[in-house]
Amino acid sequence: MPTTTWWSEPLPGALGDLDSLAVMIMLGSFYLLEFAAERFPTPTLAWNAFHTVIRPVSVALLAFLLLDGQAPLVIAFGAVIAGALASAAHSIRSGALILRWLGSSPAPHPLLTSLVEDVVVLGLVALVIDQPTWALAAGVLLAVGGSVGGASRVRAFIFAVRLAAGRVFQTLGARRWTNTEHFPRWVRTALEGDVMAPGGGLRGSPVGAHRLPGAPPSYPDGS
Repeated sequence: MPTTTWWSEPLPGALGDLDSLAVMIMLGSFYLLEFAAERFPTPTLAWNAFHTVIRPVSVALLAFLLLDGQAPLVIAFGAVIAGALASAAHSIRSGALILRWLGSSPAPHPLLTSLVEDVVVLGLVALVIDQPTWALAAGVLLAVGGSVGGASRVRAFIFAVRLAAGRVFQTLGARRWTNTEHFPRWVRTALEGDVMAPGGGLRGSPVGAHRLPGAPPSYPDGS
């Protein structure tokens, strides 16, 4: 904003330190990389998995800059809250994307979804700088709206990341027998008479099932 004619006032806190051509070039490069990654499911999952750490840390650092000059306790509290909200938002958003991949209904193109998200974020940033009270209200509404069904989306994202990581490490590591006590009851029942799974045990990589015939719609714990 300082490089345009739309904003003449100094930015809050120490955000003006980001007014650098090098910073904008770096951010633009990562922005294009994200668009390239989100064209296909596998690189999108890997990108989002790494960003479960990158985004909360970067948002906490932005909070440090925004609250520069405030009391140390206010800065620390604001950074923690900002990082936690960024982590939750990223996990919910990534889980929703995974559920759209698995769903049978037509879903909008990932690039179109990203563009809509970016427009909303830019609008909120402009609102924060110009009308912070309204921005706070909009942020609370978005947080409440995103929390509806957010738990299932977070579980879907965590499961997908664990499944991908387990597949890689099981491929690189030694195969081993999996303890049958870790299987859901319906899986143990199905394997009781299977000669290929002596004692109901399976050997190999972790697997995930979606709409498997005979599988229950949810686990006993409701997940």
